[in-house]
Amino acid sequence: MAEFEKIDPNVRSDVAEMPNLSNAQKVPGVTIDRSKIVDVYGNPLKYGKDPNDTHILGPDDIVPEMTQASTPGHLRDHTLYPSIFPTALFIAEEHYVLPLAVFVAKDIVDVGLIDEKTYSKLQKQLRERSIFCVLDISTPVVHSGIVQWPGFRILCKEFEVAAVNFKLDLSANSTITTHVRLWESKNQRYTNIGDHNLMVDLTREKAATLLDNYLYQEQILA
Repeated sequence: MAEFEKIDPNVRSDVAEMPNLSNAQKVPGVTIDRSKIVDVYGNPLKYGKDPNDTHILGPDDIVPEMTQASTPGHLRDHTLYPSIFPTALFIAEEHYVLPLAVFVAKDIVDVGLIDEKTYSKLQKQLRERSIFCVLDISTPVVHSGIVQWPGFRILCKEFEVAAVNFKLDLSANSTITTHVRLWESKNQRYTNIGDHNLMVDLTREKAATLLDNYLYQEQILA
């Protein structure tokens, strides 16, 4: 069985860096017709400033952004989460997951990054007509010193179109990107890209590239 690359944020200086997509390529041969951009339900995504049209994405769709830690020294308030959540999980999210989430939200989707608690508090009418990038730590699976969780999600009109999953080895203090989960509108199903044994690091750079290509190929973005 293949061994995954151990990533120690105390040793590797590149852990907190933004993914580099300088060599990434869009899916070849895909021509985007802006008039036909739709979400996974087939509803058109429109942009503008008409306040009377609730289907238009515009200035009124601005949502709170995660710009600073909620408590000194931490991205989140640990007391808001169950005791089953190890402290190392919060550290892994802040040092490993957050740079990827910020990069995808700002540079690819062009929206503000929010967390799952903020998303749950948004008005349903807003969630139903917008696309969101969500940093999510709400559903980790902790077993035998290993933590797995879908830490970054992209939701379009309340439907999850993509999620990046991570794995934290508590004994080795290492975090890897295990796979990306994508919704295929044509086949009406999800597909996972990555090592099915969850041992080999897909890398954040590859995950970001997959998301970039996917969002354009599915015509969720133009």
